[in-house]
Amino acid sequence: MFKTKKSDIIISGAGTAGLTLGLLLADAGLQITFIDPIKSPSSKMLKMPAINTDIGTRTTAVMNDNLALFDKIGISNAIAPYCDELRALQIIDADKDNDHAITFAADELDLTRFGLNIPNVILLKALMQKALKHKNITLHFENEITDIENTPQNVSVTLSTGKTLNAKLLIGADGRNSKTRELANIAVTTKQSGQQALTCILDCEHHHNFTSTEFHYEGGPFTLVPLPDNSVSLVWVEKDAQAEYWMAEDKDDQEAEINARSKALLGHLSLKTPIEAVPLTSSHAEKLWQDRIVLIAEAAHVLHPMGAQGLNTSLRDVAQLYNEIYNALSCGIDCASPIILKKYADARMKDSTLRNNFSYRLNKYVANDSGTLKMLRRFGLKTLEKHSVLRHMIMRYGLAPYKAA
Repeated sequence: MFKTKKSDIIISGAGTAGLTLGLLLADAGLQITFIDPIKSPSSKMLKMPAINTDIGTRTTAVMNDNLALFDKIGISNAIAPYCDELRALQIIDADKDNDHAITFAADELDLTRFGLNIPNVILLKALMQKALKHKNITLHFENEITDIENTPQNVSVTLSTGKTLNAKLLIGADGRNSKTRELANIAVTTKQSGQQALTCILDCEHHHNFTSTEFHYEGGPFTLVPLPDNSVSLVWVEKDAQAEYWMAEDKDDQEAEINARSKALLGHLSLKTPIEAVPLTSSHAEKLWQDRIVLIAEAAHVLHPMGAQGLNTSLRDVAQLYNEIYNALSCGIDCASPIILKKYADARMKDSTLRNNFSYRLNKYVANDSGTLKMLRRFGLKTLEKHSVLRHMIMRYGLAPYKAA
C-alpha cells in the first residue's frame, strides 16, 4: 500500500491555466501538487528556442488584465522577446466587389495596447520552468486521476500508478476532455461547429504595424496576428471539407491561397512553419464546483476562437479563483468551503457563458454566405464606425473581466 502524501491543493492538468494558478497559489505559501499524463519534460524540451526560430504554429492574444498574472508570477521577461503588441484590431468584411473595414484602436481607450500575441509553446515553457524550480510545487508526470473520494475535511484522489493523495481542494484544469469533470459526474454540453482552425506562422513583406487583421469569409474568420521580426500568426477558420482540402494541398498552393485571402495587405506572405489543423467545438460544463472539486479553463468551457476569448476567459477563471482562495485563507476560512467555491462559480459561470454564446453566435453570423446576413454585417460595421460609444463598449467588453453587479 502506498503512503498517502498531503498537500493543500491538487491541480489536475499542468497546462497554461493550471500552471498559472498553481504558481500564484504556491507563491502565496500553499503546497501545490500537479497531476498530468504528459511525459516528464527534459531540460532540452524546456529550453527556450533562439529568437525567430521554432515557436510552434499557435499563438494566443492575451489581453492586458491577464498579462498582469504573468507579471505577478515573474515570467513576463522570459516571454517578452517572442511576443508582439496588439495596438489595433482591423475587421474586414471580405467581398469580391466591395470590402468594408473598421479599425478598433487601443488609443481610443487611452491605452497603448490591447495586449500581447504570445506563442503557446513559449508561454508553456516559461510556466513549466518556473513550476519545476518552485519549492512549494510537486509535479507527478505520466499520471492520471482514476478515482476521487470526498470527506468533510479533504478530497482523496487515486492515481493511475496506485498512489493516493489527499488535499483540501481538487482543481480540474485538465482540458476539454477533463477526467476530473468526468469522475465528478458533471455534465457538459458540446456544440460542433463543423469547422477547423488552420494555424501557422508567416513571414511578411510589409510590417503589420501592430495591427491584428481579421478577414470575414464564408468559411469563417481569417486572422493575421502580429509577431516580432515582420512575422504574423495565422488562424484560418474553414469548414471541415475545405480545411481538409487545403491541408492536402502542397506548400505552394497553400501559400497562393493565403496570399489571395490576405489581399496583399502585408505584401507577399510566405509560410515559415507547416500548417496545422485543429477541429473546433464549443462546450460548457453544467456547473463549476461540487464538494471539494472546482473546474477552471477548458475543463469548464471551450470557446470558439472567434473574438480571441478562449485563453483570456480561462485566465479570468484563474484570477477569480486565486482571489477567492487567497481571501479565504487570509480570513482563516477553508479554501474549499461551499461559500468560497460558489462565489467563484457564480461569477465565472455568468461571464464564461456570455462569452461562449457570443463567440459561437458571432461565428455563425460571420461564416455564412446568406445575402441578408452580408447586408446586416455591413450595416453593423458601418454603425460601429460612425458611433464611437458603441465601438468603445465592445472594446471594453472584450478587454475586461466580468464584474458582478
